Amino acid sequence: MLNRKPDFMLSGEVDNQMVAMLADTLMKSPQKKLWLFNSEGGNMPDGFAMHSLIKLMAPDIQVVGVGQIESMAIIPFLACKVRMATRETAFMVHQGTFQLELPEPQSDIPGMCFELQRQNSDYERIIAANTKLSEGQISQLVRAGTYFSAQQALEWGFIHKII
Repeated sequence: MLNRKPDFMLSGEVDNQMVAMLADTLMKSPQKKLWLFNSEGGNMPDGFAMHSLIKLMAPDIQVVGVGQIESMAIIPFLACKVRMATRETAFMVHQGTFQLELPEPQSDIPGMCFELQRQNSDYERIIAANTKLSEGQISQLVRAGTYFSAQQALEWGFIHKII
């Protein structure tokens, strides 16, 4: 169990609204050090922005995963210094995707594909740097679209403790 009541909860889609809420909380209430987090993921650039905000403004945050930490939510979750999860928390990693909204100019498609590949590489690099798994192991999990339990998350280094 937790030694004290959590200070803050992030829940929902990783999007620009969640980034704004996180930035506002970090600027107005930097003393909030114990967070709950529940998200099925969302937008890759917004997840990277959240990761950067946490690393820059709140490097000593403790976070508890509740419900689900999936897809892009893994990235801001891994930015936290101490990572915990309830036994029931589900985790998932997979390759990023994008939806082509036609009519896109044909000339934009190669650039979009390049950017998606770059973001997928960053996703895998950040996960490998913050877990016990190698980049090769992470790449296999990501390419397979892997769901895993809190126990597996503990064994692989995604979390430090199950509560």
